[in-house]
Amino acid sequence: MVSNVNEKNGSIELDIIFKSQGPKRLLAQFAPIEKKED
Repeated sequence: MVSNVNEKNGSIELDIIFKSQGPKRLLAQFAPIEKKED
């Protein structure tokens, strides 16, 4: 689950909470994620 999105120095940072790994911060350009439709 994405908990926060920030733009910093021209890059987009995603704070993601993983069930098994806990919270992590990733750069959107390197994060292989897709929007989940409900």
